[in-house]
Amino acid sequence: MKTTLLLLTLIVLSNHLLAQKQEPVRDKRFYEIKEMKYTRLKKTGVGLTVAGSVFAIAGIITLSNAETDSYGLPIGNKALIGWLSIIGGVGMLSPGIPLAIIGSIKSKKYHEKVNSFSLETRLTPQELLSLTFKF
Repeated sequence: MKTTLLLLTLIVLSNHLLAQKQEPVRDKRFYEIKEMKYTRLKKTGVGLTVAGSVFAIAGIITLSNAETDSYGLPIGNKALIGWLSIIGGVGMLSPGIPLAIIGSIKSKKYHEKVNSFSLETRLTPQELLSLTFKF
């Protein structure tokens, strides 16, 4: 019984110690790759937002210029094209806005991390290795 209790205590303590292990420090290249990834995400979001806005506005204009029936409802091919443009525009606008926002925030975050530290080597006898933090 004592042996089992001692073994369980050691397992619990070793798991606790492993949980306290620090995450390894990432290098500058890791942050540059993340920054490029989120910059592409931001550009995609902006592109979708602009294209979605153009399609939605074009659809509204096309729908307003379509022929109407006796009840005032648009009919014909122009009405169909207008509705499809509005639906497509809203479909592109909806994911475009969050993608642009998330990409912009994360891109700034990783851009700051890339510029926040640098490791330089110098050939002077006083300083062989220097670590610089920029604020």
